[in-house]
Amino acid sequence: MGSEEAKKQNQDQQNSEQHNNSQEQNQNTQNQSQTQPAPDPEKILQEKLKELGFNSLEELKALKEKAEKASKESPEDKNLKEELTKLQTQLKELESAYRTEKVRASIVASATKLGVIDPDMVVLLAKEKAEVKDGKVLVDGKTVEEFLSELKEQKPYLFRASDKEGSGAGVAKEPPKEKSTDEKLAKLLTQ
Repeated sequence: MGSEEAKKQNQDQQNSEQHNNSQEQNQNTQNQSQTQPAPDPEKILQEKLKELGFNSLEELKALKEKAEKASKESPEDKNLKEELTKLQTQLKELESAYRTEKVRASIVASATKLGVIDPDMVVLLAKEKAEVKDGKVLVDGKTVEEFLSELKEQKPYLFRASDKEGSGAGVAKEPPKEKSTDEKLAKLLTQ
């Protein structure tokens, strides 16, 4: 236990010496501040700027702004931005080509099934009104089949006439085969 007491006394003595030293430093600082005027912050700033090679704070700020801009727009960034722009343009072109081909193929397929005489004419009529939503082609918000049904009512001349319609514009029927003489005799005898 004696050694612990000795350590404690030693620590107390060191703390006391440190306290006395700090009081002396505070007195010296107070004495110096009373005798010397406080340095001018503006003068200190100007000295530091000159050490760094600048004449004013504005020059330093301007250089900082240039550095920030240069770091934001490095040549790599510019190249990446240009490449991104090109790729976005190509993507738009591909989307447009996909849309156009999807609309054309859907209309031609449906028009052919419904007997349209000139499917390409129907494509021209519908392409401005057509859109692709969820992979399906809609014309004026309707399916292609609904659009073609309405078109058939409005412009029947674009469609082939069916055998039932009798418009005379359809495909000609084959003339009936002439019956042989034996068939004609048999028919007369059975009557």
